[in-house]
Amino acid sequence: DNLISNTTEPRSANIPPENLNSQHSLSNNVEDEREALIHGSKTYSETPLPKMPLFVLAVVVFSEPLNFSFLLPFVYFMVRDFHVVDDEKQIGRYAGLIASSFYLTQFCFAIFWGYMSDKYGRRPILLFGLSGITISCLLFGLSKNLVWAIITRSLCGMLNGNAGVAKSMLGELTDKTNQAKGFSVFGFCWGLGVIFGPMIGGYLSNPVDKYPNIFGNCAFLKEYPYFLPCLVAASVSFTGLIIGYFMLPETRKFKVKDDDDESRTRLIPPEPNPIKKSYGTVGHRDHTLQDDCISEY
Repeated sequence: DNLISNTTEPRSANIPPENLNSQHSLSNNVEDEREALIHGSKTYSETPLPKMPLFVLAVVVFSEPLNFSFLLPFVYFMVRDFHVVDDEKQIGRYAGLIASSFYLTQFCFAIFWGYMSDKYGRRPILLFGLSGITISCLLFGLSKNLVWAIITRSLCGMLNGNAGVAKSMLGELTDKTNQAKGFSVFGFCWGLGVIFGPMIGGYLSNPVDKYPNIFGNCAFLKEYPYFLPCLVAASVSFTGLIIGYFMLPETRKFKVKDDDDESRTRLIPPEPNPIKKSYGTVGHRDHTLQDDCISEY
């Protein structure tokens, strides 16, 4: 009889009362969230989006497609003005080389900028990227030969690792209640950049011939007919740089010093009294809330 009673004793009898109560409260929270999803009701308040940091990140995301696409309407004519080929049928080859050099170097350096943001923080990398885009875009507008154009576009892509860093920063600024809404802003801004980039390049390139009443006497734009769209595109990144310098917070709070656990900076402080949850009745293992938190990341 004693053997039977010991084997059939419920597991909750071995759990301290305070842990058992916490475990039941967790189960109730899960049930409440499940009911809210089924019936379409909200049982929690949505965290407001951080407006100013989100605006700066939106400018960062907006500037990338803008700086890629603004040259597409005039890059053919730019290569033609370089006089690098006698046959105009070959112009498209060099125009494609200029356009693709941006994403080629960005592809090579994207992981590097992600590593640097983990080591030194999101904010300095984003601000450095915005300043790099601004300078390289202005230098591209001063292109007088093919080599200079390719170098400046490659430099723009090399210094522009902001897309991935901005997404990481947004993930750290938001939580599960507003994260979807925050990331939807990124898609919206990317679409705007693709729309306005070609418009800027098409309307503002070679302004002396297109708008002689306004720019007819500007000797600088006669010498550099493609500088004006570069200036407008660079001003977008420069605006994000200025606002971000004063308004953008740092979200990367912790970093790992080395592989030794004792010298590792903890992302989550240890729980003084971990709440244990048991799975199964045979061969179970203890599971803590800290494990749940770590598994979320």
